[in-house]
Amino acid sequence: MFFAHAQERDLDILDTTNALRTSPASYINKLQAMLPRFSGNLYDGPYGRVLTKEGRSAVEEAIAYLSTKTAVTELTWNRYLEYACEDHVLAQGPAGQIGHISPDGATTQDRLGKYGTACEASAENLYYGTTTAGEDIVLSMLIGDGDSTRKQRENLFSPDSKVMGAHTGPHRDLTLETCINFAGKFEL
Repeated sequence: MFFAHAQERDLDILDTTNALRTSPASYINKLQAMLPRFSGNLYDGPYGRVLTKEGRSAVEEAIAYLSTKTAVTELTWNRYLEYACEDHVLAQGPAGQIGHISPDGATTQDRLGKYGTACEASAENLYYGTTTAGEDIVLSMLIGDGDSTRKQRENLFSPDSKVMGAHTGPHRDLTLETCINFAGKFEL
């Protein structure tokens, strides 16, 4: 693994993702502890009050999901996936843009293709918000408030993914953006 460029927060995201993948049930208590902090759709969390779209139902759904999951293999860090994430965050953040398409029209595959080829499987997760803790960012992706597809949750647990990279940086309108890229293998 090569971590010279990676930020501590992004390595925390890797560690949390691996802990979640290898011991899904161990995160049930963390999610259950969130439930009493809801009043309707308002969540009184450690970083202040947040208006959610679904309230506690998204957290309850994530708890039910975790109770059915079995462990999957840990991911290893890939600096080229990290670089593709960094490109996206550096392009979107100052522009205040959100989504998987960069301001220049580049897709996830375009950004990955700049550094090599994602083989076997690839996916991208995005987080926008105020939390700076890697665990909270991953839990937000797991819960998937407002995302009816829960695709980010599935990406976190994909058995096809073997490597990941991540980058977190400032976002003009939403404080922070985190981009995570996953792949089965990445070739230069």
